[in-house]
Amino acid sequence: MVNRFFVPIRVLLSASLLLWAAPAMSQSFYGSVLSVIKDAQGGIVPGATVVLTNVATSERREGVSADDGTFQFVNLVPGTYRLEVELTGFQRFVREGIEVNVQATPRIEVTLQLGNLAETLTVIGASPLLQTQSASVSTVVGSRPVQDLPLNGRNVLNLIALAPAVVPQGGSEGSLTGKNVFAAGNYQIGGGVANQSASFFDGVSVQDAAYGNIVVLTPSPDAVEEFRVQTNNSSAEFGRFTGGVVNMASRSGTNSFRGSVFEYHRNKALNSNTFFGQRAGLDKPPFVQNNFGGSLGGPVLRNKLFFFSSYEGYRNREGVLFRRTVPTAAMKIGDFSDYRNLATGAVVPIYDPWTQCGIMNPGTGAYNGDCGTAPNRLQFPGNVIPANRISPVARRYLDFPVFADPTVPGRWRTENFERNASVGGDNDQLNFRGDYNLSQEQRLLGRYTRFESTNLPVDLYGNGQRHGDPYSPEHFITTQAMVADTYTFNSRTVLDVRFGFLRWDYDRTPGNLGIDLVQSFGLPKTPYGEISERSGIPGMETIPTIAAGSNSFLSTGLLYADDRVYSVTPTLTKMVGGHTLKLGANIMRAEVNYFQNNSTGGTFTFSNAPTALDGTNPGATGDPFASFLLGIPTGGTYQSSAYTYGRTNYQAYFVDDSWQVNSKLTLNLGVRWEIPGVYTEKDDRIVSFNPVAINPILAGRTNPITASPYLGAFELVNSDAQPKRGLRNEVFNRVAPRVGFAYQITDNTVVRGGGGTFITPSTARFQDGVNGPVINRVNNIVTSVDDNRTFFTDFNNPFPTGVQNFPGRDASFQQALLGGTASQFYRDEEGYPGYTHQWNVALQHQFRNNLSTEITYTGLYGYHLPNTLNMNQLGREYIDRAANDPNVCSLTNNQIIPQGQPGYVSSQRDTCYGAYLRQQVPNPFAGLIREGSLSTQTVQRALLLVPSPQYASANRPGYFGSSRYHALQLRAEKRFGAGGLVGGNYTFSKNMTNVETLTNWLESGAGTPSAGYQANNLDDEWALSSFDVRHRVVLNYVVDLPFGEGRRFLSGASGIVRNLVSGWSLNGVTTLQSGFPLGFTATPNLIGSGYGLRPNVDPNCDKTVEGSALARLDQWFNTSCFSVPNAGFVAANPSSDPRLRWQLGNEPRTDPDLRGHGINNWNLAVAKTTRVRNRVNLTLRAEAFNLFNRVQFGLPNTQVTTAATTTLGRVTTQANQPRLMQLALRLAF
Repeated sequence: MVNRFFVPIRVLLSASLLLWAAPAMSQSFYGSVLSVIKDAQGGIVPGATVVLTNVATSERREGVSADDGTFQFVNLVPGTYRLEVELTGFQRFVREGIEVNVQATPRIEVTLQLGNLAETLTVIGASPLLQTQSASVSTVVGSRPVQDLPLNGRNVLNLIALAPAVVPQGGSEGSLTGKNVFAAGNYQIGGGVANQSASFFDGVSVQDAAYGNIVVLTPSPDAVEEFRVQTNNSSAEFGRFTGGVVNMASRSGTNSFRGSVFEYHRNKALNSNTFFGQRAGLDKPPFVQNNFGGSLGGPVLRNKLFFFSSYEGYRNREGVLFRRTVPTAAMKIGDFSDYRNLATGAVVPIYDPWTQCGIMNPGTGAYNGDCGTAPNRLQFPGNVIPANRISPVARRYLDFPVFADPTVPGRWRTENFERNASVGGDNDQLNFRGDYNLSQEQRLLGRYTRFESTNLPVDLYGNGQRHGDPYSPEHFITTQAMVADTYTFNSRTVLDVRFGFLRWDYDRTPGNLGIDLVQSFGLPKTPYGEISERSGIPGMETIPTIAAGSNSFLSTGLLYADDRVYSVTPTLTKMVGGHTLKLGANIMRAEVNYFQNNSTGGTFTFSNAPTALDGTNPGATGDPFASFLLGIPTGGTYQSSAYTYGRTNYQAYFVDDSWQVNSKLTLNLGVRWEIPGVYTEKDDRIVSFNPVAINPILAGRTNPITASPYLGAFELVNSDAQPKRGLRNEVFNRVAPRVGFAYQITDNTVVRGGGGTFITPSTARFQDGVNGPVINRVNNIVTSVDDNRTFFTDFNNPFPTGVQNFPGRDASFQQALLGGTASQFYRDEEGYPGYTHQWNVALQHQFRNNLSTEITYTGLYGYHLPNTLNMNQLGREYIDRAANDPNVCSLTNNQIIPQGQPGYVSSQRDTCYGAYLRQQVPNPFAGLIREGSLSTQTVQRALLLVPSPQYASANRPGYFGSSRYHALQLRAEKRFGAGGLVGGNYTFSKNMTNVETLTNWLESGAGTPSAGYQANNLDDEWALSSFDVRHRVVLNYVVDLPFGEGRRFLSGASGIVRNLVSGWSLNGVTTLQSGFPLGFTATPNLIGSGYGLRPNVDPNCDKTVEGSALARLDQWFNTSCFSVPNAGFVAANPSSDPRLRWQLGNEPRTDPDLRGHGINNWNLAVAKTTRVRNRVNLTLRAEAFNLFNRVQFGLPNTQVTTAATTTLGRVTTQANQPRLMQLALRLAF
């Protein structure tokens, strides 16, 4: 009766899915077994009965060998199997101990001997190490390594790094508690972009489809049986990724009950101090960590129904050394009399912006004198800002208090604050899996996982204000449920249908939420008293971020997410002759309910320009904190945001053919068709940007400088301009072929190769979704229109013309978005989505005694990778003309005066064309645009020469990045009994790109040199990837020591001796890796106009510095080789060349010769297992992470500057953790 019910439902469902399909992100985690049956003379044997049995569950499969003597069992749950072969006239053959891994197909050679079925030939041996059936480059991490290798924070994804061609990036290693959730899958695999690989648990994605491929579920090691990491050329059933595939299989119940309870403990006494903490004389920071849980699995009905469950809890409280720069007591009252230049020791002069030449002094009402006869500005007497000039808002910030007081005596300028602040969090994870063998033909599998994680708030300053804590308190709950139904129609036809559901609830709540900004700080009611009203979310105010150089207060953003992913994957496997065909579909629907405002209280940015001698070229005068005291920002934002409700569907259809051409050659052929899907929003609050459309608000007007119409307008979905509801039209041309071969040269040697096309994730970043400008309106603070000579706004009124709310679908949306940031996709973005080409060739040889070696070459080229460029940059031709104009003029009182003419002022000189670009002209948008740089009465002429001058900037997120990756991999593995192994690999690689990771906030400064310097010339951005790793070595070992019961030595010992010497194991991972390339920036940037600035590097200068890493902490590289391009232009020096102010610098995006510190890390675990009674074992483990306490220093400061506070080339952070010791106790049965 059961079968009669399920079969028609299954047939109807599978037929409808294969014909209809709107696919998902679930792929097979099963394995296969290929049996090749011959007689004693090597002849093929067709017609033999072949039986395969799962030893743990007694599940049985049966077939008959084909005309070529082969039979393949497919869709096998990973585990240990027994193979039996029978044919009249031959002895019965039995092969025990066949290990089936995730996506592996061991080839089992069967030789039948003449005789009768009453005679049995039994062979016991490990599965072959040769990979003879697939061209994919992959690594299996088996159950012993998963359970026994030392895992910092028991983060099972760290084992991904055991595979060659894998580079862990920021935040991915160790416990994920206290880190941004986006870090869990931040691995570069096979040369692909980090955080864009594909990860599966029981064939169902553990990634939130809304933001590329970020991992939101990290399974407990006790719930994972094994997994496979594919680094190149996976089969066609996998797609929507860049780089590699991680496929994990959960543990299942068996016919025997098994379980465990465990506790892993760390504390301060077991750990070493940080390098810089010890150097500063600080005690080891507090540290208490407990990792506890247990598992239980077994039969409900023997041979039929099984369960496995696990729980893991994690509690961590630790102190982390934070080093910051805070204002001194003297600075807080405006006293800069002893504020000195770090390089020269001279007092840094602080100038009064009210004394700017050419204006009326706001304090005295008197004219300050003409520029050229009077000084640019006057220094504050005694270099002290008078008390009555300190802004009341700034004073309230200081009294709140927002800033801490210095804690390091004698260090008054940089990093004068050190504190071991408490960080940590709590994790809880529950897993439950059930397996039901309904019949010999049908098997059901279901799993439920709930993972809850909380990052506790970090009070860095110890004053309750949570400064600089962008990720906490952060809380999320990931819930996943999956069901798989596998039905065997006959010995050569198997259908698997897999359903998945994932929900991710995520929130980030800042400190002081709901604070009254008007009462607490004296900020104006508009907009700071209207934040909740404008957003529609009560109580969302937070302390505004203050960015005042090194003296800053960084507030936390407010974020809510409730995302859901529904998936279904039907796969039909059919064996026809030597072909194993797999036809299927991946169907996914993602729902993204999301709110994010990175600073609900706004931001204020301060520079040294308001308090410098010359605001247009500050140099080493003035100070950002002095400007803060005066209440004069040079920038800032106020963001108005709304809750959004995004939806998207993804489809893919695939065919794979594993063709056993003959006994030596297997071909892998496949093709995948992906339909990436289009985001829609419940209320249609989505726009695209059309750069060639005449802006409807400005229709009929022409640009007074170019006489051209104003091009560039947003197009609202579900409107006449864009009738469809999506950001773009659906794409139907993404077809991804795959091809590969495996040729068995000898019994012990195989050569493999192949290649294919792989489509990148269609939702690789926030702009791919619904987080666009109509629901996130950023208002920009503008305080000067004349290059920081004079300032017309301050703390008291940062938005004199008001602010714009997010417009949504309001009819005035075009008007509301004018003057803002046009950061949105172009409609029908060319190249969407991107793709990679991957290829490989490998030679593998298996020696006796289970030793395998392999040499592999892999390549990956990326095309149309996601990147963002500023398409509103001033054309390079204007910059070059200003930089090469030999004529000198001064811009005096907004008049361009040639050198030598009356009124020429040397201190205000520029090239004549540069002065032309900077000259103020009447603003054609005055009165039409209410806020930002385009709301003033006049604007610089350069602002009207950009492609869409009606927008302050026009960032184009698109698909125009490229990459080139080549790698040579050497690998060896020796396997022992009971799952022990020793393995190692070396990767030599080179990765060239013009694009970096999209989650660069995880990288602690790496990968974030200002990109998009020249939006129309990406060739100049082509350089080593910021995460290029030239050399990487990984060794891992899980070894049972050969002493005691059942071992080579002292096997006959008894009593106490036996108990003491038996059950010891040694497990560890060693990682050696070269450092990342360095990327440089330069400041001050006198060009603006959408350009970043890199330094000049002297090509004849040796950039390297000899010595150990320790000896180079204060000068990691030769800093004299680098200079700010405009440093040679000094306004007060009439002989300096004004053309230099327009130089962009010659340093590439990453430096080809300079790298950060590499990795030399050893993790080791020593375990002693004692049998308490039959089937009950007690294991005591001692684990050391960074066993030899080797420090990996963080990246040096690479910002080249003319400011007085430069720390160029100095290393002040530790990238890794000091030695951490952990004790564990596990009781297992």
